Amino acid sequence: MRATAIATTAILWLGGIASTALLPIVNASVTCKGGDVSAHFTPRVKLLTGSIQITAAGYLGVCRSEESPNIKGGFYHFSGSGTGACIGPFAVGSGTLQITWSDGSTTTVPQINFRAEATSWSIEGVLEGKSVRANGKPSTPASKMTTRCLTSGLEDYASLIDSFVIE
Repeated sequence: MRATAIATTAILWLGGIASTALLPIVNASVTCKGGDVSAHFTPRVKLLTGSIQITAAGYLGVCRSEESPNIKGGFYHFSGSGTGACIGPFAVGSGTLQITWSDGSTTTVPQINFRAEATSWSIEGVLEGKSVRANGKPSTPASKMTTRCLTSGLEDYASLIDSFVIE
């Protein structure tokens, strides 16, 4: 019985490795318009500058790629760290961006810089010699985010994506 359980676990584990390894990795040029960002700061951003962890996830809207024509959109996850404060940019730092495209392929940008402010946000990085950048505007009014930041602390940052480009 124990040997069967160990063998089953090994098969499931190896099967997971094999299926993950079979996902195609795409480093093609891609341009996307639209999408959203849902970011979370830990701990909350407050008046004084402090270290923060940031996670963000969302979707990339209408995408085009001449090199990978089946890419029509995608979902992403970002994880990073930096500093945050209510005065100045809410968050500045760097992290890793992982994208799963609509055709099932994936792209990972291991080092991407971010900046989130009351009226805009941006990311910039490099992937195998190609520029990776995106920008957008928060969907919450700046005055409301600033008030929240100065009172209980800013924990969430919701935004729309204007453009996302790998070129």
